[in-house]
Amino acid sequence: LDDEKLSKINQLMMRREYIEGLDHLHSESIGPGQYEMQLELDFDEDELVKRLDIDLHEAYASLQSEEEFVEFCQSYGAESMRLMKRTIDGLEDEIRQQVKGVEYIDIEPN
Repeated sequence: LDDEKLSKINQLMMRREYIEGLDHLHSESIGPGQYEMQLELDFDEDELVKRLDIDLHEAYASLQSEEEFVEFCQSYGAESMRLMKRTIDGLEDEIRQQVKGVEYIDIEPN
């Protein structure tokens, strides 16, 4: 990718309050005007988890047993992982929409 497209991708990523940095960006031509790229991003997990739609105070108040606590923790962990997947999928979609020619994207949390 040329410097203009790389700069645009960097700007897209750094506009997110939950991204602290872009550690690695590699792009490769896979055909005329087509590219694949790999990104390693530093996520601010504390900021990202604020996007979960779970009221922790309400959840805590509703727990009645150790078993419910364990179930809640497992559910919260799974939802956190789903949030990361949705977030990465959304970032990949936005790159594809904003930067022509980028076909394949692999974003790895660092």
